[in-house]
Amino acid sequence: MKPLGIALWNANGLVQHKNELEYFLNNQGIQVMLISETHFTNKSFLKLHGYHTQHLSGRAHWSSAIIIKCTVKHYELPSFESDYLQATNVAIED
Repeated sequence: MKPLGIALWNANGLVQHKNELEYFLNNQGIQVMLISETHFTNKSFLKLHGYHTQHLSGRAHWSSAIIIKCTVKHYELPSFESDYLQATNVAIED
């Protein structure tokens, strides 16, 4: 498996930071971006060219997401959500 560029960001609302995120992903060679506090809902989320976005929706005050470059083979795993914890999960293949 080739090395992956992985980053973590506490976004405090991601939709308004789309241009900043795209710039960071492209200029830092990030293949996997872990994001907390996306504030995504079922109607408000982000799509980026060349990336898949896995996220849980419905609780706009927090929400997590994993943004993965399309060239990285992966699949979604069951997510977890409680009153105090939310986990978006994926497995990356060789």
